Amino acid sequence: MAVPSNTFTDPPVPAAFLPPLDIPYEPLYMEATGGIALNDGSQGREVQFWSIAYNSGDTVSVQAANSGTPGLTLDIPGVLSLCLAFDSNMAVAISYMKADGGYLYYFNGVHNAYETLHFADITSCRVAVDKTTAFFEGQSDVIFGYTKNDSTVNYRIQRDRYTIEYPVPGGSAGWELVRLGPNDDNRLQFQLSPFVT
Repeated sequence: MAVPSNTFTDPPVPAAFLPPLDIPYEPLYMEATGGIALNDGSQGREVQFWSIAYNSGDTVSVQAANSGTPGLTLDIPGVLSLCLAFDSNMAVAISYMKADGGYLYYFNGVHNAYETLHFADITSCRVAVDKTTAFFEGQSDVIFGYTKNDSTVNYRIQRDRYTIEYPVPGGSAGWELVRLGPNDDNRLQFQLSPFVT
């Protein structure tokens, strides 16, 4: 896990996000590093870029960069922002915001099914894999990061089934989490930005 013992660099050491997170933030579109196919982690999670987009008709679509058709579509009305990551088996983890709070759609291995968690007090959220390289496969986690009550920054991790909340130092009122992921200094990085009203 890239946040050992819930410790953070103090002061922060910002660096460039690794591709494809190095492109400007767009609330309804993003790209993530992933494997050869959905639900196929046999070749790891650094095979190709995948995209997630919110389309007309309230549809969330996930597809590989080299594919002309979505590999997954979900009908979710009212999405304001969204984000994509993959677990080690290439199951999707999707975070998204609606007017009534933040959501996390993920595969629960205990129930062998996808589930959706809702957090009404979340004001922005992102999801990422802390380490995608094969060397860290056994230690990596899907990280669900978020701002809470528009003032604190927190995260939850896949290995806890997202049941435990961990604090991130340095929250600021009126800021939203716009990017979350590994940077080129080998750290998990949270990027905050003032809310645009």
